[in-house]
Amino acid sequence: MLYAQINPDTLQMIGRAQTLPQRFTTAGGATINGFDTLPQAALFGLGWVPVVYETIGNPETHRHGLAPVYDGENRRFVFPAVARDLDTLKAEARAAIDQAASDASARHITQGVGQESRYLAKAEEAAAYLRALAEGRTPDLDDYPFLQAEATACGRTIDAQARYVADTRVRWVALGAAVEAARMGGKTAVAAAETAEATLAARDTALAALEAI
Repeated sequence: MLYAQINPDTLQMIGRAQTLPQRFTTAGGATINGFDTLPQAALFGLGWVPVVYETIGNPETHRHGLAPVYDGENRRFVFPAVARDLDTLKAEARAAIDQAASDASARHITQGVGQESRYLAKAEEAAAYLRALAEGRTPDLDDYPFLQAEATACGRTIDAQARYVADTRVRWVALGAAVEAARMGGKTAVAAAETAEATLAARDTALAALEAI
């Protein structure tokens, strides 16, 4: 339990809330040993009152007010719970959803500078290579540098590598669609939320969906 000294004239805290000292010197110069063991009535008579926080259901929806309020009836200072700004909560929720979407993608697709462009280039090369085969044309291998390099690195023929990349792209598209649906659905729900509780519920639903991908 925290305590604070009270100014009897202004009913304001003197200094900061603290645990009771073991020894206290009164304004008259008397020293009291075992001060922290005195009963509440004695402490109040010496100008010390408990400091408490107002109980809140969800700490994310509220913060504690910076200025304590003196509750004369209960002889204590109370730091009231103040509702957090809804726009701030929504901004935080949107950022959390975007990060969760990025994390979901990273669990399945290699991340890194330029990696997405390399994926796209490989997919385009594979599609063009297989289209040429399907049309009975002989592909010019110089037109497929990514496929050639990856086929050599993986010990595959370029035909096999093209089919592997094409199959992988199908999985990437399905994965990306699922991530984007959860991400945009969550952010849309956050935007529509009218209360802090609804905002957090929309965020948590989106995060759970993304975590499951």
